[in-house]
Amino acid sequence: GDIFPELCEEKLHRQARRTMKAALLCVVVLAVLQITFAQEEDCGPGEIWKTGQSSSCGENRCGDPEDGIKPCTLDYASRCFCDDDLYRRDSDRMCVPKEEC
Repeated sequence: GDIFPELCEEKLHRQARRTMKAALLCVVVLAVLQITFAQEEDCGPGEIWKTGQSSSCGENRCGDPEDGIKPCTLDYASRCFCDDDLYRRDSDRMCVPKEEC
């Protein structure tokens, strides 16, 4: 007769562990999302947050070849990049129109 309470108790422990694992996973996912969105707000003037971009080709840079061909790394960076119509100026790291390079 004592086996049924033990089985029920074991089942409850397994369910509690699953619930805790699911809760922990949710907390981690929310923390990652919070960090990601918080970083998006920190972009400077003319910058936008991009994820999964090549750090060498995710934005235009002053001095890029006129033909647009440049080697790209496969590092999938997530950070602030210059908006697509702007260029990163080396001297002050600002995003500027091409004529201000």
